[in-house]
Amino acid sequence: MSSRRFAKVLPAFAGILPAAMFVAGCQGQMRDQISYRAQESPLPVPASAVAQNDEEVNLDYPMEVTGGPANPYGNPSKAILTLGKRKYEAQCGSCHGLGGNGNGAVGSALLIPPYNLQQPMYKAMSEGQWYLRITNGHPFGPGIEPIMPKYQKKLTIKERWALVSYVKRELIK
Repeated sequence: MSSRRFAKVLPAFAGILPAAMFVAGCQGQMRDQISYRAQESPLPVPASAVAQNDEEVNLDYPMEVTGGPANPYGNPSKAILTLGKRKYEAQCGSCHGLGGNGNGAVGSALLIPPYNLQQPMYKAMSEGQWYLRITNGHPFGPGIEPIMPKYQKKLTIKERWALVSYVKRELIK
């Protein structure tokens, strides 16, 4: 091969070689992983998914897509319900009222009053939906702070599930 011809082929070869090495290095791993297309909804949380050791599972799924995660305390003990009641009284009662009617002392001073949890739409929410609402707060609109604060960092996973168990089984049954 003449040196002139080699000089013309070398730049093309130099561009192809790194690309070939990159593709060979992937070995199909990228093809085998889960991915999302633009505008595609995320996969729902499997019903069997339970966060362990207070490690948070990504639960930013819209409630219309999924009923939410399953309550790991399916049939909660009296201790769990008592914990839930204590957390409700400490964290929720001042806005929603001790009976869940939206008439708490702090709530009456808010611009947007807290919801009456005794309404049928709240009674119909699944435990997973309640958990997501408590974890992520209640949004007011895109880019606006939630009208109900997020309790993801204020309450542990166990405390949030205890709160859900109390609300669904004793407060708004």
